[in-house]
Amino acid sequence: MKEQAFIVSAEDLVNNNFNNKKRLIDAVNQIINAYQTTFEKALRVEGLEQALYSKEKEIDNLKREVEFYKNKYKEMTVHSTTIKGREEHELKENVLDIEKYYQGKSETEDELADLFK
Repeated sequence: MKEQAFIVSAEDLVNNNFNNKKRLIDAVNQIINAYQTTFEKALRVEGLEQALYSKEKEIDNLKREVEFYKNKYKEMTVHSTTIKGREEHELKENVLDIEKYYQGKSETEDELADLFK
């Protein structure tokens, strides 16, 4: 939505309205109102740009935080496989349990097999 405004030069404004003081005042008021509206929009845009910048920084910080916790989870998963690692990281059980993974998978496979008998 791009609008172009025709802006009259000061010389044309005065020359065209020299003999009519009321028309000159009305023309100047229109210019002042247009300036005020434009200024208010510029202030809103500046505020929105600052808010956008702030949100972009917040997103970047959250992305770094997500990566940090992903790495921590991976680290804890690896350390949870040994008794010493569990003790050092105060873990109650093995986070990475291959037997549980395969046990759960075989139950699902059995259920699927029963469906097609």
